[in-house]
Amino acid sequence: MVSWATKAVSGRTGYASMGKLAASVPLIAIGVWWAVRMSSVMSDAAASHPNMAQTKTGGTAKIAIEVTEAAKGGELRGKILKEKSKEVYARTGDHISVHPNAETKCVMGKAKDVHAGAVAHVTGVMQEDRSVAAQQIVILTGYVKVE
Repeated sequence: MVSWATKAVSGRTGYASMGKLAASVPLIAIGVWWAVRMSSVMSDAAASHPNMAQTKTGGTAKIAIEVTEAAKGGELRGKILKEKSKEVYARTGDHISVHPNAETKCVMGKAKDVHAGAVAHVTGVMQEDRSVAAQQIVILTGYVKVE
């Protein structure tokens, strides 16, 4: 036998489920928006190797690197990567030095995430010695695969 009290409890449970569903929809939408935004940032910024040769001293360099050495003074050395797809990068034979400083922004991670084996996208100013004074480092480790 179904009583009025049983119907009231099941009705509240239904409202609670609807409330949880309604609360999760905006969170999912924010997650999708963030993923699309980061994908756009990475693909726009990942025009790496071909532009490197054309970048003049004092110009803006945008390169993807696989860090091979992170020196104690902050200097990074790494292999330049070439984008094959949004999720796959290929190693080139070229190496580069990157010089971050206190004003360098780290995106999608922290400075401690930049270590040997890390994959990052660096935006900065090309120096006379063909190194890059980093303005922004986007940590790509875990988001992309290197071949």
